[in-house]
Amino acid sequence: SFLKVVLPLMAPAIAAAAVLTWTTTVSELSASIVVYSPGRETVPIQMFRLIDSGLMAQASAYGVILITVILLPIVVAIRGFRIRLF
Repeated sequence: SFLKVVLPLMAPAIAAAAVLTWTTTVSELSASIVVYSPGRETVPIQMFRLIDSGLMAQASAYGVILITVILLPIVVAIRGFRIRLF
């Protein structure tokens, strides 16, 4: 069946995709800066501005929100499909 055979075989590919997605997300800051227009800031640009102005507490709060938004769907998928990644 799908949940007992196919999905466990897909677990390494899902982990690799998570790593590649993380790498792309980290490099997204430079792309955001290139296409940046005033009044439309992405979270990484807002974090960069806060860090640049010395407001580390607010930047850390944005970081926690960003990590939560990224990890919440992953945790829901892992628990919902009972995936063992490691």
